[in-house]
Amino acid sequence: MNIRHGNLLRSSALSLVLAVATAAAAPAHAADSAAPAAVGELVVTAQRREENLVDVPISVSVVGALAMKNANYSNLTDLQFIAPSVSYNTNFGGGFEIRGVGTQSVTASVEQSVSVVIDDVVHGLPEISFAGPSYQALTDIERIEVLRGPQGTLFGKNSSAGVLQIVTTRPHLGEVSGDTSVSYGTDNELKLTANLNAPIGSTAAVRLSGFGYRRDGFVHNLYTHQDVSGYDNYGVRGKFLWQPNEKAEVYVIGSYVANHDDGNGIWTIRSCGSGFKGGLGVFSPCAEVAKYGVVPGPKNLSGAWDGLLGVKSIAREVSGRVSYDFGFATLKSITAYQNVSINEDVEVDSSPLPILSVNHSNFYNKEFTQEFRLDGKIGDRLDYTTGLFYYNTDVLYPGLQAGTYNYLPPTSPILLTSGVGGPVPCCTTITQSWTTSEAVFGEVNYHLLNNLVLIGGLRYTHDRNSLENHAIDTGGICQFAFALGGPCKPAVGLPSPKLGLGISDNNLTGKATIQYYVTPRFNFYATYSTGAKGPSVSYPRGLPLVPVASETSKNYEAGLKGSLLDGKLFVAADVFHTKYDNFQGQALYVDPANPGNRGYITTNAGGLETKGAEGEVTYRATPELTLTASVAYAPTRFTQFAIPCNDGYTNPATTPGKCTFINPRLGQLQFDAAGYPLTYAPKWTYSLSASWVHPIGDADFSAALNYHWQDEIYTVVADPNSIAPAYGLMGLNISYGPHDEHWRLSLFARNLLNQYFVSGIFKTSLDSGTANSTPLSTIGYANIPSIESKRTVGVKAEMRF
Repeated sequence: MNIRHGNLLRSSALSLVLAVATAAAAPAHAADSAAPAAVGELVVTAQRREENLVDVPISVSVVGALAMKNANYSNLTDLQFIAPSVSYNTNFGGGFEIRGVGTQSVTASVEQSVSVVIDDVVHGLPEISFAGPSYQALTDIERIEVLRGPQGTLFGKNSSAGVLQIVTTRPHLGEVSGDTSVSYGTDNELKLTANLNAPIGSTAAVRLSGFGYRRDGFVHNLYTHQDVSGYDNYGVRGKFLWQPNEKAEVYVIGSYVANHDDGNGIWTIRSCGSGFKGGLGVFSPCAEVAKYGVVPGPKNLSGAWDGLLGVKSIAREVSGRVSYDFGFATLKSITAYQNVSINEDVEVDSSPLPILSVNHSNFYNKEFTQEFRLDGKIGDRLDYTTGLFYYNTDVLYPGLQAGTYNYLPPTSPILLTSGVGGPVPCCTTITQSWTTSEAVFGEVNYHLLNNLVLIGGLRYTHDRNSLENHAIDTGGICQFAFALGGPCKPAVGLPSPKLGLGISDNNLTGKATIQYYVTPRFNFYATYSTGAKGPSVSYPRGLPLVPVASETSKNYEAGLKGSLLDGKLFVAADVFHTKYDNFQGQALYVDPANPGNRGYITTNAGGLETKGAEGEVTYRATPELTLTASVAYAPTRFTQFAIPCNDGYTNPATTPGKCTFINPRLGQLQFDAAGYPLTYAPKWTYSLSASWVHPIGDADFSAALNYHWQDEIYTVVADPNSIAPAYGLMGLNISYGPHDEHWRLSLFARNLLNQYFVSGIFKTSLDSGTANSTPLSTIGYANIPSIESKRTVGVKAEMRF
């Protein structure tokens, strides 16, 4: 264990304070736990207004607070283990994927294809590399809505593949209530939460929420004799709601979240390659870690690292929503400001030698959004939504990679930067980008007949993105040319001249839907929708800035949705076909003059498509037993994507002789990955769950069982050596408590069957040998371990009033 106890004490104290406030508050108020009148009749805001789930002609799944609790997951990224069609890419610059489509990019200004919207606020930029999103440790969640397919009309910004809309619990007027929970499980997993709701007079209320999560590491550093890859996260969220009259409302939210992942982003050696040939000979990560007892393999959970490991992030956010009902329409203003800072260290060389142990980066993001939305009706048949949207970000991203590269002795007081020549050869790279976006949108629902609805919408978006890059001097660091007899610092002097590039684009997206009701609670729909993600600028280390064009998508979809058997059965199913033009993908560039110098480049794929089907069923078999099942078939396929080649190795990721595609931007022969799937895109996924509640006197005994399975995935484009096998996870929750839920005790298990899996597989840095050598070199591979790949069991206590 090497989680910092100070953070644990702060998070524990935070939850204790809220828990005491909860216990000391005024008279108890029993929680409303009544079941809905019919299965599936949930109120959602998938179309930016409150509607019954049955009436929403979109492929949308809803994961409620109870489902998250029964599965014992607390982070937003755990949604991948609950909802089909949702996956999470934990690799370099990854993020959420829906229907197998999402963005992977370490470029600080590249947005995600899956938009994350929390309480009406767009979280536009990814938090790059392994850092993980600052919003992942949310608490007080009411529901998560998964909107599949392009949502360009109403959500617009970076929603070309779909939207994850998170709705947290609002303050309740005239009510004193609260809850607190504590759970303890495997590897000293401790989770504390507390929520308190209090009225302010008859027209206002506040809600305070806090959490503290921590867990020991599960990967063993045999060099320092410490366990890494644990976490220590805590946060607070305050909400204020004021309704001065029946027409007006003011809703303000402020939050502070701190995450510390102790070694998040490390990788363990899976298989050994030929090492890396430097000026002092061959460096082999496998040979070095073997001295400490590390055994490479698919289930290796140990390593020997001398460099710094860890990610720390702090996210601050404040947002305000003001609405007024004019009678004929309601005007809403949504204003938000976010400030995220990340400090990250990820060792590259996988060894106790300083070959490439310095890999430090910072990420500072300021993000401002403003939206005006008007929702109204004209007569009895026409509903409309229209609005304006403004978005602005400022991202500062300093980074430094340095080591001896096996060209200088391990005891050298000088380290080399990885750049070889190029426009910014030394030392700390400073990248700053700015993004501005303006949009106008509108959507109309017209009830042509009592059972026939026509929906149409358009959105016009103007995006501008610019990026500047330069280098500043760093003590003890020289450019790589120094190892070859050249000068330590570049001739241009430092700081180097700034390199800049800007790009802008306009996009028109829209939607056309026809919806037909067979009965008031069962309907069919067909939709054509489009989406767009704005342009960007990519900076591959040591190369010129690269413009990245806008990504666009076209989606054809048909589905059915409804409630049957007097509300006991809810079914939803759809088929879809989505095509992407200029999909913004990521590829690894390897400097031919120095294979140790690797940089990820974001570029446009010629084409990507996904087509398949999805289905969900919820059945209330008895008043005590509810069964759910869902399945998704969503194969993805590149129609053209140029990626770097690995010809000339004994375990190539591409067939030798197939490197015939010339990338005009890099001037290199590359491999066309047409026909291969996107990374982290399982072809099949399915989930099963059963929930049983049985009264025993004045109390309830409940049991919930869930199982989620996903198909194998590529974790590197077109590299069969990177295929992560299929796996399934089973969870169990057994609880007992009174009907009024004043208290509840639970036993839980995640990954009950102890199913081992890895989050990713990729080529080990500095273990690639030399192409076309004699004999041929072998590429080594590494695992990205997952903290959920071992059984977790524990106990949980909850109290509410």
